[in-house]
Formats: sequence, structure tokens, C-alpha cells
Amino acid sequence: MNLETIKALIDSMAGSSHPRAECREGAWTLTLTRALPEDSVSPGSEPFAVAGPAPASGDDPARVVSPLYGIVHLQPSPDAPPFVSVGQQVAIGAPLCVIEAMKVFNHVTAERAGTIEAIVIGNGEEVEVGQWLMSIG
Repeated sequence: MNLETIKALIDSMAGSSHPRAECREGAWTLTLTRALPEDSVSPGSEPFAVAGPAPASGDDPARVVSPLYGIVHLQPSPDAPPFVSVGQQVAIGAPLCVIEAMKVFNHVTAERAGTIEAIVIGNGEEVEVGQWLMSIG
């Protein structure tokens, strides 16, 4: 596990409300945790996970970034399974998440086929234009 991967995970966690992040690379597993007030963690919120090295540059074609400002939804409805999970194979055009902006739901789809390597944003979090959401390897 290299320093760039660790720094990318720390930066991703700093911009997240999640108290735990995990990165797996080969036989190594790095888990970062932080204490948060109990009322700041929403029930049912899952930590994000990064499997394998995180992309180092902001213009990496493997990165899926937010096309607009809004709230990200990683599952189609509260009781449904997520659109994708780390390690899942996706095809071009596969739904990855939905971003809600001004009560309009905008679907984010895969622009390339591959495996979901990282999901670095949590369900219900606010995202900005160009913010890293996930990676497809």
C-alpha cells in the first residue's frame, strides 16, 4: 500500500460524514476510524470502502465524478439494495447512483465497462460538481 493511496483515503474521509473507512490492497487492509458525536451519524449509514489503490490524479478516466451539485443516492429506494458495490462488474450505461438536485433525480451511469474499485461517497451525502464518487477499473 503506497502513501498516495493512504492520503487519498484520508482526504476522502475528511470530506465525508462517515466515521470509518477501509482500504484493501492485496494482503493489506487499512482501516481509518474517527469518533463522532452519536447524533451526527445517521442510522443505517454504511462506511465507504476502497478496494485497491485509489487513483492519484483528478483527471483519471477511471474516476466517476459528480456532474452536478446535489444529494447522492446509492440505492434506488431506501429499502432497495445499492445500484453497485465494490468488486461488482458493470457495463457501459449501467446505473451507478442518482443525484438529486432541486427535486430532480439525475442518473449517473457508467461511461466505461469494468469493475467497481472504490465507492468514496456515502448515501445521502451532498456532492459538488466534479467530486469523486467512485472508480471503475
